[in-house]
Amino acid sequence: MLINLLEQVLPIINNVIDPMTGVFQFRTLVGQEINEIGIPVPTYGPWYTCHGTVQPVNRSRYEALGLDWSKNYINAWGSVMMHTVGEHEQPDQILWRDRLWLVTAVTEWKPHNGWVNVTAVEDKRSEGDEA
Repeated sequence: MLINLLEQVLPIINNVIDPMTGVFQFRTLVGQEINEIGIPVPTYGPWYTCHGTVQPVNRSRYEALGLDWSKNYINAWGSVMMHTVGEHEQPDQILWRDRLWLVTAVTEWKPHNGWVNVTAVEDKRSEGDEA
């Protein structure tokens, strides 16, 4: 039986460092439905609370990572199954510090333990009232 060390250690580490940086919510795209004016809109599953760690991407890394200077990005680590935007799809979403973030990249950092690193961009159209 594999033990997920990340799930066991992060709640302890986050309580010592800063519990607010270690909790975020996420939801995944489940499909689409047609709205009242006949346009397909994405539908998402429920929000799930995840204990991990979330940190803003350092601006000094933007150029190396090919990120847009006019946008804000975060990195989140946790044991969640997130997905990036696929062709003709919307990305999964993160809610952190009352802001909505759209997943742009997923790295299975330690797949055998379930560790996932997610990069997400702030959706400035939202005020975080999506929850």
